[in-house]
Amino acid sequence: MIVDFNSGTNDQEIPQVVIVGSGPAGITLALNLEKKNIKSLIIEAGEKEVSYRSQDFYKGEVIGLFPKNLDALRLRQFGGTSGHWGGSCRTLDSYDFDKWPIKKNDLDKYLDEACKILDIKKGNYIDKELDGDIKKIEWRTSPVRFYEKYYQHLLNSKYIYFTLNTSLLNFEIDNKKVTSINCLTKNGKRFKIHKKLFVLASGGIENSRILKWSASKNNKNILNKLPVGNYFMEHPWKTVGYAIGSEIEFNKFFKSSAVSFAPTKNFIKKNKILNANFMLKMENKNQNQELNNVCFELNAKNQLISFVEKTKDLCGSRIVSSWEQDPIYENRIELGKKKDPYGIPVPKIIYRKTKIMKETIRIILENLGNKFIEKNIGRIAIENFFYDDSKSFMTDAGYHHLGGTRMGDNPTESVVDKNLKVHFLDNLYILGSSVFPTGGHANPTLSIVQLSLRLSDHLTMNKIL
Repeated sequence: MIVDFNSGTNDQEIPQVVIVGSGPAGITLALNLEKKNIKSLIIEAGEKEVSYRSQDFYKGEVIGLFPKNLDALRLRQFGGTSGHWGGSCRTLDSYDFDKWPIKKNDLDKYLDEACKILDIKKGNYIDKELDGDIKKIEWRTSPVRFYEKYYQHLLNSKYIYFTLNTSLLNFEIDNKKVTSINCLTKNGKRFKIHKKLFVLASGGIENSRILKWSASKNNKNILNKLPVGNYFMEHPWKTVGYAIGSEIEFNKFFKSSAVSFAPTKNFIKKNKILNANFMLKMENKNQNQELNNVCFELNAKNQLISFVEKTKDLCGSRIVSSWEQDPIYENRIELGKKKDPYGIPVPKIIYRKTKIMKETIRIILENLGNKFIEKNIGRIAIENFFYDDSKSFMTDAGYHHLGGTRMGDNPTESVVDKNLKVHFLDNLYILGSSVFPTGGHANPTLSIVQLSLRLSDHLTMNKIL
């Protein structure tokens, strides 16, 4: 049910649960509360669909080699950034939770329901170790855009209220409670919502910006005691090398000509590296000019001439990787000097990549290269970039914004507890990838949906609602 706050507000008519943001996190929570006959209100700052005007609010500042402009990475609209989501889904690995206050099985119980929401096949994901070092992994692709799938449902719902073009400006906090939120409609109407249970689900960057702006309004604000904005992460994405080899031998090892693989837990621990995934699709070199050029360059440099010439079923592939970034305190979201159209500071990203991020790719690919030689599969060429520390560490972006309001037991190192409640506050929860203490290599949307379902259960089973 859509509501319009331009004519005023009545706290008595507003549901007890107020969700800020209509992306996958916020909508999933509202849908699950609806199943339990619990009413909620979703406040969405954007319009029904994306617009240039609305995107102006998502501009920001960057210090460091962050790969994209902030307004290109996220969408301010109903359904949030799922509007340009590629749909790739995968669960996090069990060892990705080593620094989380919860474990993988705490989310696994919500996997089938999350798959239903995302219209993907139910059940556990395939993880098949090929040897002690690497494993073949599975991805599933969701066709869901939350605007397209759920807008009409919310419009007709008797339990889910939502409003568009309405921005949360800041939280007002007294003692251990959010006493009210200040909101502003597109038409300039200002209003407050008092003493509800609030869930901030505005995205990986906005969650931190809203909290930091709320904290800046009063230096005694309890939010100033928490590391809001710190430990910010992304998923770097890059072509990291090339593979050439025998199509027959490649298929013997990987059981497929197109494969995604990742390092095993033992390999990660042994080499003290981060998690990563790699994608290869082996093609005949004569059908791919890029690969044909790689083979030509090898011959021209008198490298691997005999191998290239004697391999009759020669094929090859680019090796593309998306991998984990280590959480460091210095990588953070701050308030910038520039202002958005409402006069609130834009987010400023302070961002750098560490040596271990580069070493992770080099170590994994060197190991794969040795396997290719030992098993007579072929050869691996690693980009020179991973051996030259003088070059800037440029990568593309996964469009995944992680950390900033991370989950943990210790308030000096985290913003929310294991149940996603903000430390020291009784009625404010946070949802989305900003609560991830570490990122693994998997796209975060599936895990975000699982966390939203878990929060719904926590609120109802513990009689918080």
